[in-house]
Amino acid sequence: MPLTYEDWPFRHMRARSAEETWRWWEGCYISPDASLILGGGPHWLVVAGGTGSGKSVAIADLEGREAQTSLIVRYPAERWPGAKQAWVPDGNHLAQIMAGAGLALRNYLVAQPSIIGGLSNVQRGFLRWLLTKYGGPRAYLRWVDGLEPSLAETFQGLAYEELYPSTTNPLDMQGQIDELASMARKLGFHRVLVTVDMDQHEAQAHLGQVESLFDLHDTMDHPGLVVAAALPAEAIQNARLIERARGRVTVVYLKWYAAQTREISIKHIRQALGNPSAEWGDFVSNNLLYELGEALVSEYGDNAPAGWVGLAESILHLASREVDPLPLPLQRWHLLDTKRALFARHMLLRLDPAGHGIWRGPKFIKLTGQPLRFLKILKERYPEPVNAEDKGLIAIAGNKDNIHTIASRTRALIEPFTDHPVYLHNRRGDGGYWLEALNINDK
Repeated sequence: MPLTYEDWPFRHMRARSAEETWRWWEGCYISPDASLILGGGPHWLVVAGGTGSGKSVAIADLEGREAQTSLIVRYPAERWPGAKQAWVPDGNHLAQIMAGAGLALRNYLVAQPSIIGGLSNVQRGFLRWLLTKYGGPRAYLRWVDGLEPSLAETFQGLAYEELYPSTTNPLDMQGQIDELASMARKLGFHRVLVTVDMDQHEAQAHLGQVESLFDLHDTMDHPGLVVAAALPAEAIQNARLIERARGRVTVVYLKWYAAQTREISIKHIRQALGNPSAEWGDFVSNNLLYELGEALVSEYGDNAPAGWVGLAESILHLASREVDPLPLPLQRWHLLDTKRALFARHMLLRLDPAGHGIWRGPKFIKLTGQPLRFLKILKERYPEPVNAEDKGLIAIAGNKDNIHTIASRTRALIEPFTDHPVYLHNRRGDGGYWLEALNINDK
């Protein structure tokens, strides 16, 4: 009989319900030693590590612990200068951060309207300036119009004044940050905490903007404002962040031992099965577990919690299939099946937007020429197959006969098991070629 399990422990943190999130922190989380110092000190903070090392979780942990004492401003990459969804078109980092802070203040005051009555005229003036400057006059009017009449009256007759016209002049920058910090203190917070969470792909695409953010450390230096960023270790080195901030950045490198990552993953299994006594030996033999651990280190470059959690879910999946479920505990002869499930479910294929190759889960594979162009066409047509008569494929190959040669070359470059493909598939005859295990957010 197939195994049954709940998948919520394995979902992305933003995809869990409030109850599931609480259960995850209670039942699945192990705090890295790094989290003990994340909340201390006036310096900007950087959590560094490889893909799957738990940087995002460490930032979420910090946000949870600081929620009562800090005004939290999330600053995702899609809001950065130059991005299509930037809060302020053509605005620099300070403009985007102030816009995000305005939204955070507005949302907090909507949830806690009684605080508005205690604001001074100076603070009301700053609030009007902040919401109008970075959100537009209409956004400010909508917010006031949504307040209780008695509170809305406190803003009547309050004239707009351009308090700080520049986001590059040091005095204007300091003035904005000082008033924002003062407003946060008025609301009962100790500081404003700006959080940044960038994965390997985002950091690679926005390296110049990472550099410019940390170049602002001197002019944005204020005890009431801290930036906490999760960044790949490679980005820290490439952007020379410590030098740019003149050492006034606390960098915490996440490092996990094998025993810790095994414990994290078995905690996920226990929650998924509702079985607090489950152990790894119930699911895989010691020999298989060792080989799978070696494979994870080979792909991630280190002991990565995300890799082990993905492995745990893959094993539960193999045992839960309605057709041909694998018997537990899995043995060494199940190595290929387990690896293929791991790659297909948790190491998705993603084309590098800069056109230098592809990401296979945490691993970057450099590609150029025909293989890369071949994959781009398959990605554009995903999930439909592309047959050998396709004009785009023929244009790449020169003629129809060469398409199969290019496909074989591409498969040899990207597949972990050439004879048992995970990503690049084809059907003889007119079935064509297609991709599976593609990161659909990258379509």
